[in-house]
Amino acid sequence: MRRLRFIHANSVKDDPTRIIRAARYATRLCFEVDNDSLLQIESTINTWPWEYTKEDNSFSAPTALSSRLRMELEILFKNESWKRAIIKIKDFQGLRLLDINIQSELLCNRTVRWGMRFGIDPLTALIAIAKDPCLVAMRLQLAANQQLLLKQAIELNKFISSIYISEKYKSWQPSRWCQEIESKNLEPESVAILICLGVPLWKQLLRWWGRWRLIKSNTTAKDLLKKGWEPGPKIG
Repeated sequence: MRRLRFIHANSVKDDPTRIIRAARYATRLCFEVDNDSLLQIESTINTWPWEYTKEDNSFSAPTALSSRLRMELEILFKNESWKRAIIKIKDFQGLRLLDINIQSELLCNRTVRWGMRFGIDPLTALIAIAKDPCLVAMRLQLAANQQLLLKQAIELNKFISSIYISEKYKSWQPSRWCQEIESKNLEPESVAILICLGVPLWKQLLRWWGRWRLIKSNTTAKDLLKKGWEPGPKIG
């Protein structure tokens, strides 16, 4: 059996992003990572200070956890059999490089796959699983528009959780769903992120995404003006 081996004993300690690279190459070439290299990965994962809080300076994390880690994951999603590679990284406990919630999530591949169907960047979909997606996105220096989607998804999820607990939604018609969602001025992709995560009421959000938001009224603003309506927000 062909095996993949790190060059020296401190390869992973010097640059933990090599964990991602090892999974990528092992998947592409159908190699197994040799035992000494696996021990390197295990040792680094168990001793590196992965956990950070909002109070920490966003740049206090090791360099390998920011731009290089983001770049490695972007390469993985674009050019590789990423589903098998993610499984291998999880076997390494390597998704702790991002967040413990992502590492422990059993369906992270499904979340990413759904996200890609909705046109969501796969890394953004993966980060959405994190305990604090905005913090992880900031540390990885994700593009501003991707950070915005995650922020909006978090805010919408708070609203969804509140109406789910109160059961107010049970009497809502599609028009009420449209009113509540669209009044928040969200990017549609932020709603799609919650669908991918399978939050409570995700089916209603899916209906909004696929049907309700696309319905056009036969009556136009010009028609209402002709009937004597005054210009203003009510027409909009």
